[in-house]
Amino acid sequence: LLSLTDFPITIITHKHYKLSSEIWSQLPLINKTWILSCIIQLKGSKTNTYRNLGLITNHCYGILNYQEIKTKLNSKGYRIILLRNPHGNQDYMGSFGDQDPIWNKDKELKEKALFNNKDEASFFMDFNEYFQLFDHTFVSKHIENYESIYYKLSKKDSIKNYINKEDPSVKGNMYTNC
Repeated sequence: LLSLTDFPITIITHKHYKLSSEIWSQLPLINKTWILSCIIQLKGSKTNTYRNLGLITNHCYGILNYQEIKTKLNSKGYRIILLRNPHGNQDYMGSFGDQDPIWNKDKELKEKALFNNKDEASFFMDFNEYFQLFDHTFVSKHIENYESIYYKLSKKDSIKNYINKEDPSVKGNMYTNC
């Protein structure tokens, strides 16, 4: 994301948190100046598990939206996240995926989430499942009149400090593959 936007990023590393609600509370409100993405960083034998769910490992996904939706059938609310696979060639088969029966059981959820299974590249996911399956959430904020950090900083280890300077409570690290 840093290479793509040249804006400062914060990386939220999921394994540094015990509960998905800790990350949920840190996500900024989605607006036109923030860019969010995520990645499943995996090596080894679990690749087939992800493939069976329709997810690609070591691959970036865009985060288009996230929301908590309360309905008559679920007054506590559903926490869902809308992701986009830029390659758009696989259906997500987990909770809140296009084939999940929840979309037909709770019509109010379907309406409020603006569910539309016509777009192969975009899909909803339960936020707790997102927290468990994905390794990192990347947050990049557009800053007016921003001067690139490549010109401001000369030390490699200073970049990490600069990126997380705005919010020291974020338990993240520098990651540049997304």
